[in-house]
Amino acid sequence: CRCGSRKSRRRRRLEDSRGSDGLDESARVRQAEALTSRSREEKQVPAMDVRRALIEIHMALAEARIAHALIGGLALAAHSSGRATIDVDFLADGDRSDDVERIVLARGYDRLHRNEYVGNYLSSDPVKGRIDFLFTRRDTGRAMLDRATFHSVLGEQVLVVDASDLIGLKVQSSSND
Repeated sequence: CRCGSRKSRRRRRLEDSRGSDGLDESARVRQAEALTSRSREEKQVPAMDVRRALIEIHMALAEARIAHALIGGLALAAHSSGRATIDVDFLADGDRSDDVERIVLARGYDRLHRNEYVGNYLSSDPVKGRIDFLFTRRDTGRAMLDRATFHSVLGEQVLVVDASDLIGLKVQSSSND
């Protein structure tokens, strides 16, 4: 005995091939592709303008006469050993850390973390990105600032920590992880 007519069997097979959303497989694939492409478009945020952030913060620190020098990925690039970077890192006089924070906050950055040794700041404007500071309070760190020399970084003359000091900072940071 056959259950139901040929037309109802065909309808059941069609219903079985569809999910609970009522869509067949190809419609679900098209819907997923549309959602994925839309979410990709929505997630696209402007990249950080590293040059703009570097110049803005460097000039403000220089104007306030705060001893500072570039460290991190941009400093490596200044020593012809570039690597990708997503922020700007500075070594700065720890005795002026409160002044550094005032300058950075006044330029639209928010504090992520701060203690006597480091300050991490992020702007809600993705173009301004993230700025990190290592505050030096010891003679060895102050000597790094004294040894820093001017280099052209992204078209701007900026004090950059010596290459051997960069290596020392990297070793120190990896032993602190």
